[in-house]
Amino acid sequence: MKRLTLIFISFFLACESPFSTQPTEDDIFSVTHNYNGEKIYHPTPITLEWSNITIKKFKEFLVERSAAYGDSVAWEVRAHILDSLQMTYIDTIDDDITFQYRIRMVDQDDQFIHALSSPLKVPDVSSLKVPEQYENLQKAFDSHFIDDGDTINVFPGLYLGHFEFLDKNAIIRAVMIPEITLLGAAPGRGSVVTINNGELDGFTVTEGVALAGGGVSAGGTAIIRNCIIRNNRAVNHENPYMQKYPYGMGGGVYLKDEAILIRCRIAHNHSQQSGGGILTDGNNSVINCTIDNNNTITWDSGPGLYQQNGQLIIRNTKFKRSYTNGTGGAIMINAVAEIYNCLFEKNKSGRGGGLIIGESGNANIINCVFYKNWTYSTNYSGAIINLGEISIINTIVWNNDGDKDYKLYSKYAEYTTSDEFNSVFGLGNLKLNPLFVNSNEGDYHLLSDSPCINAGNPDGAYNDTDGSRNDMGIYGGPYGDDW
Repeated sequence: MKRLTLIFISFFLACESPFSTQPTEDDIFSVTHNYNGEKIYHPTPITLEWSNITIKKFKEFLVERSAAYGDSVAWEVRAHILDSLQMTYIDTIDDDITFQYRIRMVDQDDQFIHALSSPLKVPDVSSLKVPEQYENLQKAFDSHFIDDGDTINVFPGLYLGHFEFLDKNAIIRAVMIPEITLLGAAPGRGSVVTINNGELDGFTVTEGVALAGGGVSAGGTAIIRNCIIRNNRAVNHENPYMQKYPYGMGGGVYLKDEAILIRCRIAHNHSQQSGGGILTDGNNSVINCTIDNNNTITWDSGPGLYQQNGQLIIRNTKFKRSYTNGTGGAIMINAVAEIYNCLFEKNKSGRGGGLIIGESGNANIINCVFYKNWTYSTNYSGAIINLGEISIINTIVWNNDGDKDYKLYSKYAEYTTSDEFNSVFGLGNLKLNPLFVNSNEGDYHLLSDSPCINAGNPDGAYNDTDGSRNDMGIYGGPYGDDW
């Protein structure tokens, strides 16, 4: 009886009026549960059971649950039970955190006594497997078991959907090669993947159709790594009065904010407007990628990559075989871009087979190769058109097809060799065959007697990785070994 008396003393101190019911003599109000502490991966039922105590003027049992997140604890109501004879309740635990239950016995004057369960510490889940533990990838990501820093391991197969991986810094990773682990578009229009945090690693993303970013729409700090993004489209709005930026742009990928592409292949994507492969609209990076055989359907720009805004870094990336009737066979630059150690090969356009700098664009091109790019027009360079600001350093521009010396003047370049220079002036510029090892087979290393070896900018900041003076071309400079 002594223990019951202590409960009532505590209650009188906490409430404005006395608890008006009387428990059965010698009864102690308590609650237990049947969770055994095992690791769980899915929402799991738990049975609560509490003391059978007789009271007068009974109103309800109020079932509450707390969830501990770090140092904070939040309580929520799980059930109102109006049957005074019910002594059990089945709840569901759905997170890898610490829970605790509180059962309040409430009378008709809203006075109560309560009992607490022992804490339920659910072991941490750091990864989930798809389809072994979750058949549906979206449900695995949305589950409370996946938190910042956790990983979803996806096994080979085709997974259809319009996946939204939002607001969790989690890694969605294919456990094998991307060719056999595919994310495909479900019926209806929309990006196959929309992501704004964490990483997408090792998938093929295909068959998406969206207003922008048919394959992937990536924003925030998202990283797209080791993926193949192919056969996706960006289309115009069906209502011609609804056309607005960026509709019809970014057939393969739409990059915003601080999103990054690393070691990806962007191929065979299409857009009705600019940016058949990639549209960038933020402070984005494209590193160690291959942008191959993308196109724009209309007379628009940058079938490989179209930059609208922001500061773009492109490094150790190949732009190949993209085409448009518009401008910039590989890239259109409309803002600020740093382009390091990139290959522009066999791209085609109406103007500027390799690259065009728009009137608001500003690009630094360092240690690049432009080879066999082609323009339909005889009035424009086959390689590069500059309508804004450009700096070309340590670069090889060779065997491109177009009207030579129309836009690629040597005044734009230093320590560069080009067969488009009619008048060679500027620091370190040459008009000499670079002597590639085998350009027909895509080998752009330099032969031992190439005039481009140790012919780049002598400033130490441009040195090759072995400390020697910069070699022109994609294998020279600080990033020359990062292929």
